[in-house]
Amino acid sequence: MVLSKKRARKVLEEIIALFPDAKPSLDFTNHFELLVAVMLSAQTTDVAVNKATPGLFAAFPTPQAMSVATESEIASHISRLGLYRN
Repeated sequence: MVLSKKRARKVLEEIIALFPDAKPSLDFTNHFELLVAVMLSAQTTDVAVNKATPGLFAAFPTPQAMSVATESEIASHISRLGLYRN
C-alpha cells in the first residue's frame, strides 16, 4: 500500500509527536559519514560502529579519499566489526 503525500506527511507528524526527542545512535558529522555508518551498522551494532568510525573517518574524510583507498587500508579500520567483507 502506497500512502499519498498528504497521508505520509500526517504519519510522519504523528511519529515526531510520539518521539519528539529522538536522536540517531550513530555518530556522524556529514552525509558521507552517515551513509558509511548506516552501511556498517547493517552488519553489527551501532555501538561497535561508533567505536570503529572515528579512525576510519580520520583516515578517509571524504568519498574521494575512501575511493582511492585499498581494501586492506579500509579493512584495518573495520575488520573488528565481524562481517565487514559483506
